Amino acid sequence: YSSSSDNNANPLYLFNQDRTDIRMCMTLVDSLLNHQDPRLPMFCEPTTGDIEYNGEVIPEGSYWGSPVDEQFDAASMPGPGISSAGTPTPFITAAEVHFIRAECQVQLAQFAAARASYKAALTASLEEYGVFNQVWFDAYSAAIDMIPDNKDIMMNAVMTEKWISLCY
Repeated sequence: YSSSSDNNANPLYLFNQDRTDIRMCMTLVDSLLNHQDPRLPMFCEPTTGDIEYNGEVIPEGSYWGSPVDEQFDAASMPGPGISSAGTPTPFITAAEVHFIRAECQVQLAQFAAARASYKAALTASLEEYGVFNQVWFDAYSAAIDMIPDNKDIMMNAVMTEKWISLCY
C-alpha cells in the first residue's frame, strides 16, 4: 500500500514527523558500506553535518549509523526507500517470499535451490528499491556461490541478507 497523503502516509514517515530521534543503526550501515550495497542511499540519509565520535571526524554527507545502545542524533536518518511519505507499506514482499523459500531449502539441505532462492530474493530486493546493478549483483552472486554446503553457515548468510533486505 502506498499513499503520499499525510493521512495515509508511510507509518515510519509519520512517526518521524512527531519524533526526530530515529536513526539508522551502525551495524546495518556498516554492513551496507562494507558490501558497497546499492540500497544504502535508499535505506539511509547522508549525515547533515560533520560528526565527531571517539576522536574521529566523520564528514558531512557520509552514511553513519548510531552505535548500538547509544542515541546519536547526528547519525543517518532512515532513507527515502523506507520512510518517505509515499514509501509503500508492504505486508509481504517478493524478496521476503524468496527468503522464506531459501530458509526452507537450507533446512532440507537443498543447497543449490537455496542459493537460487537467495539470489532471487536479493534481485527482488534490489529491484524493489530501484537500484539493481548487474555488476554488483554478479560479484555478490559469486560470493553466494562460495558459501559451503553447511546448514548453519548457509542459514546465517540467508538470514543476514534477509535482515538487510527487510530492514524497514
